[in-house]
Amino acid sequence: MAKKILGFVGSKRRLGNSDVLVRTVLSKCADMEAEVEIIYLDELDIRICRGCLACAFKGACVQKDDMTELISKMLKADGLVIAAPTYLFSPSGIIKTMIDRALMMSSYLDEVDISRPAVSITVAGNKLWNPLGVEFLNQFCFAFGFSVIDYLEAYAPGPGEVTLNDDSMVSAEQLGVKLLDPEAKRRQPDGYQCPVCFSRCVRISDKDNAQCAFCLTESSIKEDRLEVKENQESFWTPDHRKRHLAEWIFVTKDRFMENRQQIKENLSKFRNK
Repeated sequence: MAKKILGFVGSKRRLGNSDVLVRTVLSKCADMEAEVEIIYLDELDIRICRGCLACAFKGACVQKDDMTELISKMLKADGLVIAAPTYLFSPSGIIKTMIDRALMMSSYLDEVDISRPAVSITVAGNKLWNPLGVEFLNQFCFAFGFSVIDYLEAYAPGPGEVTLNDDSMVSAEQLGVKLLDPEAKRRQPDGYQCPVCFSRCVRISDKDNAQCAFCLTESSIKEDRLEVKENQESFWTPDHRKRHLAEWIFVTKDRFMENRQQIKENLSKFRNK
């Protein structure tokens, strides 16, 4: 059976750099006899998370938009490629909007196969102005049940200008090959990147220890790298997410219900102001 690879474009510009690079990845996958589908996220009805936790408590989001169908597509996919432009230090807003909705995955954690590969492509005018492109796009992949095996940073200011950059175009093709090659080696983290999600954003707890700000994995700070501590796992593993539900989200309901009347009274003074 042919493998199914999804391609997400987080840009409104058709034939822009993000679109071209996702198409390049998917074209290579199609050449290798995979079934491919490209999805333009701006064409979907994706609403802002309400923070009501209904998806966790009741098993379904109360908002009737395209997220449920999109999650169904992702659960059936064998691999994922996502690209988005950076306009001001981080990817386009639709990426964060969808990450905020990832609690909807609570109902599907037993179905998630986190061995499925994903690759991300961050596009910007220059590296200096793109400090969080890799981080947010990789978090997107992990949040929806994939494991990032590689990523591409492509720098091209003008629409479609990436086609003039042979290195970026070849790298995109190689990402397509990597998505379908079961023997492909996972990219090695550079310098002080998180060994799990490749984030370069860490919280330093002391001179010897750090915690990734995007997957919460704790690492020891070595001379030239971060090294994951023993018995550590990413927040995005199904087991960790189940514990988060059981030990934090579900227990907050009882506390809230106990104090509901007092909260209602406290809020009354803010009404009609």
